Amino acid sequence: MIPPMVTVRTVIVVVPLTILVSGHEADASRAGLRNATYGTDTITLDDPPSILFVSVECAATSRCVELAHTLNHLQKLHCVVVDETHLLLSDFRPVMKRLLSLWAVGCQLVALTASLSPYQETDLKIVMSTTFTIIRMSTVRPLIEYVVDEVANVDDEIIRQLIEWDCDVSSEMDKAMVYYLTRQSVERMASVVNNVACVRTAHLDEDAKKAQL
Repeated sequence: MIPPMVTVRTVIVVVPLTILVSGHEADASRAGLRNATYGTDTITLDDPPSILFVSVECAATSRCVELAHTLNHLQKLHCVVVDETHLLLSDFRPVMKRLLSLWAVGCQLVALTASLSPYQETDLKIVMSTTFTIIRMSTVRPLIEYVVDEVANVDDEIIRQLIEWDCDVSSEMDKAMVYYLTRQSVERMASVVNNVACVRTAHLDEDAKKAQL
């Protein structure tokens, strides 16, 4: 949010996950920043918004790239921000790899990610075909990775893996993030996970009592 607060030029924000757009719009509005979504709102060159949110699919089109070039030529474009940049290294959103045309706009490019491992930084530079300055906070998750698996039942697979990680005393896995599309799904899974944890704790207590006897 900082760039559009300190400049009168537009910041284009490429959002790879459509479900995140509404949240970004709400944050921008609360900060008092005039924002718009490409493909939904009308964009005028005379008075472009402070922040322009663009989906990956739209950002990869020649029409959107042309708009970015035009805004930059008119000195009305501050920078292009690509959120969740680590997805460039996965097959989860393959359309991300079509964003290379945006790199040629000529303005500053800001790549954001909270999930890129330090050892993947070189790979990202290769994929983006450019060099850049890395600003990173210290991390306690140097080996974090994303894995895409096809399973028959997502909930059952999550429970299976949680139990497997919990039982593996040699594993360094102590936390996991699970994404759902709806709040209802999150609450349902949280309830299931809590029940599994309670059952496992009860079993551990029984085993401890047996060991004392």
